[in-house]
Amino acid sequence: MTSKALQQIQELVKGQKVLYIASKNRDYLRLEQEISLLKKHAEHVDVIVSTKKNYILRLLYIYWKLLFYFHHYDIVFIGFAPQLVLPWFKWKFRNKKVLIDFFFFLYDNFVFDLQHFIMLSWRAKIL
Repeated sequence: MTSKALQQIQELVKGQKVLYIASKNRDYLRLEQEISLLKKHAEHVDVIVSTKKNYILRLLYIYWKLLFYFHHYDIVFIGFAPQLVLPWFKWKFRNKKVLIDFFFFLYDNFVFDLQHFIMLSWRAKIL
């Protein structure tokens, strides 16, 4: 992150209640850095991440927690693959500021980098 981006995040979360969500392992360095930054500057931070090794199980855990999460928060910060969370739970984030960390783009990763899908296929369009 650039220093300007860091400064903007610090200003946005200052004195706010933040909900942090990520689908990556809790011990992933980037997540630790983001959570640390938020805890340093926000009034309060709730974290929803999973320690499960299997990615599908991590997603299911996060979806389950979000479904029944009713605490008050001002800002939602979605780290690591927000495209796996936001489309399903944007109804829950109405009237909230949502910060997203697009660490990587699913389309670029699966179509160009890994070449799992053909560019014009229906799977690529979904990504």
